[in-house]
Amino acid sequence: MLSLLALGTLAIAFASEPAPRVPTIDDLLTIKSVGGTQISPDGKWVAYTVGYGDFKQDAFINQIWLAQTDSGKPFPLTRGEKSSTNPRWSPDGQWLAFLSNRQDDKNQIFLINPNGGEAQQLTKSETAISNFAWSEDGPSLTPPPNQPRNL
Repeated sequence: MLSLLALGTLAIAFASEPAPRVPTIDDLLTIKSVGGTQISPDGKWVAYTVGYGDFKQDAFINQIWLAQTDSGKPFPLTRGEKSSTNPRWSPDGQWLAFLSNRQDDKNQIFLINPNGGEAQQLTKSETAISNFAWSEDGPSLTPPPNQPRNL
């Protein structure tokens, strides 16, 4: 009797599982992807980007998230309808610089305190900025060799 009851329970459990199916294009476009990781200088935080398809805008959007390395607890640092990418920690770990197209649809450098607050726009380049780096001493940002020096 007990084995018959167990067999019946298993049959009900398997019957309630959805049948496997081939993912649709919409399914694939809504999968979130993780990239652009940067570990803070003190090793306590990881900044990373989460990308997803936004059907309303017909665009792929990236936002910056932070996770504590000891607990893995994540939280979003940036939000909105425009992308934020390329997070870079300041050498002292007090600031996070990043690229965003939130102004005039051209990537510019923004700065945010990882503890919260609004991002501040640092550049107003006529052309989109594709990459940057902190100087070794920390108080300034520099473009890579192939980027125009309009910071």
